[in-house]
Amino acid sequence: TVSVLYWSRSFAVHAPKLGFEVLMSSAVAHVPAPPPKRVTAKIGTAAGVNDRHSNEKAWEATAKGQGKLAASLLSEAAMMRARNHQSQQQSRRELKEQGRIVFDNLTKKVKLLKSVRHKLVTAETKLTRANDALAAARMQAQDLATRLERPLEKCTARSQLRLKRPAKERVADEVAHSVQVQANSIATFIQELQTRTQGSLQLEDENERHLLNLRNDIAAKNVAIKVEEDCLALNGRLDGTGTATSLGATGATGGATPALSAGCDSAGAPVNEADVIHHAGRNGTAAGTMQWQQRTAGLLERAQQLLDQTVEHTTRLVAYMANVRKTHSKINQSTTAALEQRTATMQKQEAQLEENLNRLQDEIDTLMAQREAIGLDIQQRQQPLQVAKTRLDARRSRPGGENVRDDVEQELEKEFLLLASSIEQLIEKQRQVDREAARIRNAHARLRQAAMHKQCAIALD
Repeated sequence: TVSVLYWSRSFAVHAPKLGFEVLMSSAVAHVPAPPPKRVTAKIGTAAGVNDRHSNEKAWEATAKGQGKLAASLLSEAAMMRARNHQSQQQSRRELKEQGRIVFDNLTKKVKLLKSVRHKLVTAETKLTRANDALAAARMQAQDLATRLERPLEKCTARSQLRLKRPAKERVADEVAHSVQVQANSIATFIQELQTRTQGSLQLEDENERHLLNLRNDIAAKNVAIKVEEDCLALNGRLDGTGTATSLGATGATGGATPALSAGCDSAGAPVNEADVIHHAGRNGTAAGTMQWQQRTAGLLERAQQLLDQTVEHTTRLVAYMANVRKTHSKINQSTTAALEQRTATMQKQEAQLEENLNRLQDEIDTLMAQREAIGLDIQQRQQPLQVAKTRLDARRSRPGGENVRDDVEQELEKEFLLLASSIEQLIEKQRQVDREAARIRNAHARLRQAAMHKQCAIALD
């Protein structure tokens, strides 16, 4: 038994070179010890010879047993060595396959990250351009609303100015209607532009917030791509100096160190699988690829929604501004045309008034000439009338029998009456001329005042 233990321990000294110290110790521990033999000491020479002979046989048997045991252990050690070599080869193949899988997954992840980053960058670029276009359109709308305030002030000034026209000229004409329509339209345009501008500002703010989310996610993707690419540069094993070596183009890992193969880290400490899983999930990756994809898809979907809304809002705003410019120009032209037509009409009326004034003035001049001629005619008939009256008075002073109403006196009476009657008629005509001249002068004055009102209205329009 002592010899067996001695040889067993001697063999175990060299066993670590084969990597089977634990196995040898187990094998030796399970070798059954031979049962002790009862040796009866005999007194005398014959007994001593027999004991020596039996001991010698036992020694030979023990030596043979030790040889057989050594041969058996060596055979088992060779078998264990072969199984261990086969296990190491299998482990290397598994590690190599796992390394290839990791390399493929890392490559796919890098490719996926770059693809997602490209989509995010594209969405960020499109949304930035659309937001810039919306901001430019908003500024144009604000400028247009500001520039429309001046025409609105002009409409108000026109309305107030036309109130200063003479009372007879203050009528609800086409110009008043056009000015009111223009003022209402411009006020509506300004209010709508301000409303749309406010909506644009809100959409721009929302776009800026989402652009910030996109840029943050792009930055996160850049970091993730850098990390994954750095992982691709490592083959998952350490060399003899403890320095990480690079992966080959195929992603082969080579053999792992015994510490790593035995479930230990690089320092030789045991690796806890729960700790590894917890460490992998602390940055949110344990939430799963589905949540990661949903979050990124949500960002892209929201970016597309905002892009569509921004493009649509910008298109509508630009179209509305074009419609405002076109409508305002049309209304302004209509108002200007109404003013021009009104002015032309009043100018024609003024020309007619001036013509009538001239005609009335001519008529007054004619009447005055006629009155002067009548007066002259009256003066011319006063002397013959006086002569006729003198003659009658003289003949009526004749003496008694000579004072008769003869033919001469009758003719003198007729002459006197005719001259007196004609003078009365001429005086009546002169009065009629005076009355007509006064009436025409009044009409002339009224027309002159109307002409002055026309001139004032024309100047105001």
